[in-house]
Amino acid sequence: PWEPGVLTAVARDVAGNVVAKDVRQTNSAAVALSLTIDAPSEVTGTGSALVLDGQDAALLRAAVVDAAGNVVHLATNNITLHVVSGPGALQGTHNGDPHCHEPNNAPWHTAYHGLVRGVVRVTSTVARSARESALLARIDLDGPMAAAAAAGRQWPETAGIVVEATSPGLAPARVTIPVSTDSLHDGVMAVAAAAAGKPVDFFKKAQQDAWTSFESTEEFV
Repeated sequence: PWEPGVLTAVARDVAGNVVAKDVRQTNSAAVALSLTIDAPSEVTGTGSALVLDGQDAALLRAAVVDAAGNVVHLATNNITLHVVSGPGALQGTHNGDPHCHEPNNAPWHTAYHGLVRGVVRVTSTVARSARESALLARIDLDGPMAAAAAAGRQWPETAGIVVEATSPGLAPARVTIPVSTDSLHDGVMAVAAAAAGKPVDFFKKAQQDAWTSFESTEEFV
């Protein structure tokens, strides 16, 4: 009979060596939201900060979680994201469900497998030179690089973008997206060059495997 617990799947090669592992844990009732940054993130090889060039964007992951922090995979709660402060604006949301027809440019979305994706774009252009900003303002008339928007949205260079996720009946969550004016270090080409050829851990498998190994070790102590 079924019972709650931890299910670990291990794949081995012909020599018996472990080549892959995945862990699933039974979740309990939904009590809160979690909000994390998938990009920029050193874990995913996408850098450590957004460049304030009027174009860079962050990928956020909102999740419905139980009291232990496990994702409630069958949750379909409606989650709203909004920028609390800082040089950013919500570009859109989605949940990964190909059959979902909710608007992508809305600040809310129904969770799919307990998850909602948010995209936040920088609104400041302080990382660009005055000449470049002036030229782009003549093209991007309705965007963040327009002269009027640029003049009214200059934030302190160290001010991160604070985003909050809310859903009725669940505890909210906040996260701060780091920002930078150093395009030579944090620009897309520099980040790509630094991460080239290096492994990424998009689903935090290394952390998960380390915890599983720790638990297994405890059993034999």
